[in-house]
Parts: sequence; C-alpha cells; structure tokens
Amino acid sequence: MSNQIFLYGGGGEFLSRNNLIHFNNQSNKEWLEIPLVNKPPKENLVYDLYLDLNTKLFLLFTFSNKKNLTIYSAPVEETLEKTWTLVNEFNLNKGEVRGISQQNSFSNKNYIHPKLNILGNYFYDIKTGELTKWIVENDIVGVYKAFKKDSLIVVDTQIKKSDQSNFNPHTFKLSIQHIDNFFNSESFETIPSIRQQRTQFGLLFFAFLLLCLAGILIYRKRLSNTSSAYYSESIFTVKPSDNHILVSLNNKDYYFYEEMEIKIFKVLHEIIDQGLDSIDLETFDEKVFNGLGHKTHITTKRNEIIDRINNKLGFDFITKEKSQEDKRRKFIKISF
Repeated sequence: MSNQIFLYGGGGEFLSRNNLIHFNNQSNKEWLEIPLVNKPPKENLVYDLYLDLNTKLFLLFTFSNKKNLTIYSAPVEETLEKTWTLVNEFNLNKGEVRGISQQNSFSNKNYIHPKLNILGNYFYDIKTGELTKWIVENDIVGVYKAFKKDSLIVVDTQIKKSDQSNFNPHTFKLSIQHIDNFFNSESFETIPSIRQQRTQFGLLFFAFLLLCLAGILIYRKRLSNTSSAYYSESIFTVKPSDNHILVSLNNKDYYFYEEMEIKIFKVLHEIIDQGLDSIDLETFDEKVFNGLGHKTHITTKRNEIIDRINNKLGFDFITKEKSQEDKRRKFIKISF
C-alpha cells in the first residue's frame, strides 16, 4: 500500500471528476478507478488527499461553494462496498486562506505527526480532528517534513495577501525549523467545526431558556411572597362581644353594633374559615335574615347594610356578582 500512487479528482476546462484512482504499476501500468459510493460533489475543490496507514483510511479535504472545508473518509482495504463518509465540516472564509495552490502535497510530505498541513496555513490534527489556523501575514505554499524527523520546512511566498503581484517561485523562502519550536512559538487559532458551532448554539439557547425559566420562577416567587405578605396583613378577624362585633382588617379595627351587621360578618367569617371568598346569594340571605321578610324588603335591607359596611371600611369589601355559567344565579363576594 505504501508504494502505490493514488489520485482524486481531475478534469479539464469543461469537465471535472470525483473519482479516486490509483496507478497500477504491477501489470498494465494504467490508472484504474477505485469504485466508491456517496462521492463528494464534483464542484467541490479538492485540496488534499491523505492516506493514513495507521487507520487504513483515505482522508479527502475539499472546499465547497458554501465556504465549507469538508472532510471525507473512505476505507483503504477491500470491502464489499467502499463509501465516502462525511467526517467533519468547518466554515472558512475562502478569502482568508493563505495557501496559493491546491493539492500541494505528494506522498503525505505535508504530514507532521500528528498534524496535516492543508490550505497553506491550516493544520488538521489526524487524531483529534481539530483544525487550527496559523496566524501569518504572508501567503504560504505549505509546511512539509524535513530530512530530520524533528524538523519541518516552511515554504513562504514572502508576499502578503494584499499584494496583487504574480507569484514567483524563485522568490519563495524555505526555512527549516524544529517542530516543537514552530508549534510553540507561532500563533494559532482553533477553528470550531460546524457541528461544534451547532452544539455551542444549542447549549447557549438551552442556557438562555434556563435563565428565562429561572427568571419566571423568581418573579412568581416574589409575586407569591408579595401576595402572601399582603394577605398576611389583610387577615380578617371577627371578635364578637355582648353588644357589638370587632372586625380587624388591614391592621385596623372597626366596630359594628347593629344586629344585622353582626350577622353578616359572622357569615362572612364562616366562609373565610372554609377557604372561600364567595357564597350563594340565596344561602347568604337565608343565613342572615332567616327567611323573615319579603324578598324585596330583604334585598333592599341587604343592599343598605352592605353599602354602609363598605363605606365604613373605605372600599368595596362586599360585592354582588352574577355567575359566569348561569346569569340568573348571584353570589356575595368579599375582597381583601
């Protein structure tokens, strides 16, 4: 496998291919296609084809019209069906890619363990799948292995991106550097994959929802505390005496001496003890007036007493309301 030649793509002015081929140096000395399914789009620019002898995988680096660096893999070994599998995608601004050529590698010479140099100033970690960008001003042809195992060669055009001059290979600068010194002294930026960006967005969105939920819960708790505090200050108590009744409401005491007023407050106190805030009008009249008197007289008398109580308390403590289900039914409602 290590002494074979592989090539991906190819084409001309009006034709592009997305085939993986290898040179048959054993028999007919011809290029033969390796059958694969799920081929990358033909319009994708091919930047590199890497053969990983450890994992027995081809890694294909392409650049799509969507500004995505897309990485595919395919098995080297003979299988029933070879297929290209999407490995990862990175969103790159093509204008910031500092490499000047595509397919600028041969025989994995741009592999500096465990990183593969692609697009001039980008490095893809074969083990972790991490993509890093080398922050450099000049356009870079590539970074390659040197003769010494601990060194690498940087091929620099010495031309900045803003310079529109033609590239001249005779002016390229080749510099040999120690691998550790290069990666430790130069500035690199980690490029998140599209999958990571979506995950980060999902996490941020989830955190935002949690914050909103927490805010709602805190608001409701404060509202509940406020209501509880208000209600605790609005305790309605009735203290009967021989000739009057003492009503305590909102930390204020009110005295009522008339018999019918005393009866009304006792009925209201009963429904409050039951956790209610209303009582059927007919039931109320029965408890207060004991069925004595004509209905019209009872209605007039009741309304007069309720108005007098509300005026004394300073707000509509007792009101008469109609039922939502049956407009003929009426209720006596109290409000703190």
